[in-house]
Amino acid sequence: MAKAQYDVMPQRGGWLVRLASDSTSEWYPDKGEAVRRAHELARRYSEWRVRVFSQAGKLEQETASSAEASH
Repeated sequence: MAKAQYDVMPQRGGWLVRLASDSTSEWYPDKGEAVRRAHELARRYSEWRVRVFSQAGKLEQETASSAEASH
């Protein structure tokens, strides 16, 4: 069963979407666009989690697949 965690965090005046277990990342100028992309990428996995951080670096929101959330 494939699992993934994507983090959306501020970086270089925009927002970074990063796969937590890898160095793979994408940069977006808009936070909303970055969050949408993180969810799109995460849903390719059977179990996933998306964590969104504030501009100050604090965890702001966390969303998980139903299988991941039950663990």
